[in-house]
Amino acid sequence: SRIKAVLRRTEGATGSMHGLIEIDKRLKIDFERREIWVEGCSSPIRRSDGSMLWHGYVNDVTARRRTDDAMRASERRLRLALESAASVAFTWDIRNDTVTRYFSTEAGLPVTEETSGTLDEVRDQVHPDDLSGFDSCLASFLSEGGDYRNSYRILRPDGTTASLEEYGYLD
Repeated sequence: SRIKAVLRRTEGATGSMHGLIEIDKRLKIDFERREIWVEGCSSPIRRSDGSMLWHGYVNDVTARRRTDDAMRASERRLRLALESAASVAFTWDIRNDTVTRYFSTEAGLPVTEETSGTLDEVRDQVHPDDLSGFDSCLASFLSEGGDYRNSYRILRPDGTTASLEEYGYLD
């Protein structure tokens, strides 16, 4: 089997070593006519007769691997949808007044995943003619709940404007 082959190669490599090493491998194997993913860890112990005794484990990680693969595929689909819709994805932590943009196709609203802004910094970008409507819509949403929808323009750093539509909900 592939696991035994890995251990044999490692044992051959450690036969001339004086210290102990630990190996960690993840393999895709056929098991009872189905494909599974395993990861294992083992450590050799040199016996008094010079032979190696391996202690370790092999763990079936198929479910975790499938979950990880499904999450990556879902993230790719979400990114495609966001790019196609020319979107900005963000969160606003109301208690701490932090706005974090995770995705943006709008140059005037760059991704801020590493740092966060505030609602006042967002308001500074809203076109002055749209600011009262922006504030009114936001205040209504915060007092009444439900789904949030708002349309307004922003001022880009180069002086041009961009029209935005926001959709959201309270978490």
